[in-house]
Order: sequence, then structure tokens, then C-alpha cells
Amino acid sequence: MRRRGGTALPALVFVLAAELRGPAQSATPAESTVELPARAVAFLVAKARPLAAAMTVDGKIRVLSLPDGREQRAIDLPPGPPDVLSISPDGRFLVFGDHKGNVHVWTSATGATQCELHLRRYPGVGVFSSNGGTLAVAAQGDALQLVDVASCATRVSLAQTVGGVMAAAFSRDGRYIATADGDTAVRVYETGNGRLVSENKDSSMSPLAVDFAPDGRTVVASGGDKVVLFVDAATGRTSRRVTGATEPPFVIQLSPDGNLLATVFMKSEDMTQPDHITLTSLASGARVADWVPPVMPIGGGWTVDGHFIVATASQNTLHLRMLK
Repeated sequence: MRRRGGTALPALVFVLAAELRGPAQSATPAESTVELPARAVAFLVAKARPLAAAMTVDGKIRVLSLPDGREQRAIDLPPGPPDVLSISPDGRFLVFGDHKGNVHVWTSATGATQCELHLRRYPGVGVFSSNGGTLAVAAQGDALQLVDVASCATRVSLAQTVGGVMAAAFSRDGRYIATADGDTAVRVYETGNGRLVSENKDSSMSPLAVDFAPDGRTVVASGGDKVVLFVDAATGRTSRRVTGATEPPFVIQLSPDGNLLATVFMKSEDMTQPDHITLTSLASGARVADWVPPVMPIGGGWTVDGHFIVATASQNTLHLRMLK
């Protein structure tokens, strides 16, 4: 997902604590390039399909096949930058939310409008379930709405929390959604009825990132306090706590098989500069990759075949680097 004022990192960021970090890997990750008609400013990866999307400065989202980067179609965007930009894990849908509170959902196959919503304020969160059937969206500071993409109707509205929702992630089976909330809590809800399943308040600052393990039993969250929490989704209890990071993460994400945890760290003293991107084995704690991009990344993430790519842009060239 892309957030206003931040880097487009829908599937791109993983959290590693400083105790697991070392110097950046000496070898630059393998790189491929894609030439586009205009400079890319955001890059999204579908986790469950060989598909990506690049937002370009000429006001289009370009749907690209992977790994060749061939353009499948271009979708015209509304004017203005997005506050929310995301692709569904199955690659079927794209969501764009602007600062006027307008939310647009398009089908990637045809570019046709699937759904249009209007929020009372600009959106702060917009993520899809694994099958693309549900969109979780919230205006900044407001409660999260679970919208049926096919009918464009809100099925469930979650309880309002102080400070609203900072980030959200669905379990792989779509039965649950985890939220990282402005009141420092991590919560898990049933998506069918909005029932609160569990709550964790072990963070000292608002969590900025959250993800589910593939089995749906564990939620991983981290944020401003630079602590990575592994939370039992059913009980809300912290099962593991990793400390020692020198910078907060921007987004965290687990690999498709759940074996690796990745992070793009945020350089808090200058958010215009890149910081470490890391991949770590959950089983051993061993660092698999630790790299600082030469410029700010514009997006990336896990591919369907288990590779982790990071995108940067120069002029009309999209640079895709593979960390795994």
C-alpha cells in the first residue's frame, strides 16, 4: 500500500530488529529494468499472481506482467496524488483513494470501474483480502469498513478506536483482520460480523505495520517504539518480543511460506532518505539480506514464486532489485 507522504511499500517492507541486523550486504541485489512511457512514482506487487502495477507521472496506473514487466493495460487516474494505493493479492483489483475522500476500485483485467466510495475524510487505510473479495478501508481517524467489492456495499463496520487505524492486514483465509491502531493496540476481528477476537496493548507507541502469519494464528506488528511483537491472534498475548532496532519500520510483511520476515526501516531523522531493507529467517534469526537502496524505493514486495523485489525509478526506467 502506498501512504500519503510516505513510500509506496504495499508488499515491500519487513521488520528486523537491530540485534538481527549487521552491515548491509556487500553485493548489490540482482537487478532488472523495465522501460515505461513515463517515470514511475509507485510500484505494487500482487502476492498470489505474477502481476504488478506502476503508477506513473502521466496520471496512469500501468498493469505489468511479471517477471518480464510487459505492460498489459493502462488505467487513467483521477487528478491529484493518492493517499491510498493498493493491489489485491490475487491481482484482480486496484484501489486508489484521494485527499477528497474519493475511493476508486478498478479491475486490473479491463481497467473498468468496479466500485466507487466517498469517505468523509481522506483515507488512511485501504487493503484487500487475499481473494480480492473484501476491501478494508477507513478515513483517517475513523473506524474501518469492510466493503464487499462485488456489490460495493459495506458489510461490516468495526468499532471506533481512539486515533483510528494505522494499518490493517487480513488473514490468508479472509476470516480475520488485524488492525494496528492509533491508541497503541493491535486488535483482531472476525470479518464476518466484526466481533473483537483479541487485543494486545504491549506497544508503547502506535504500531505502524501489521501482518498475519500464513496459518492465521500469529500476528506480527511493529511501529514507533521499534519493538517487533509476535501476538497470538486468538488470545492477544505476546508470544515473542524482539527489541534493539535503531529505526522504526515502515511496513512489515511475512513471506508466502511464512519463513522470512522483511522490513524497510524508516530513517526517522530524514524520511526522504532510504534506510535498511532486511529479510530474516524466523526459525534461526539469521539475516538473509540487509541492503540500503541508493535512492528511496517506490514499492515492491513478495512475488508469487517467493522472490522479494524492491523498486526504484530513474527517468522512465523502473529498476527492480531481487533480495531473494
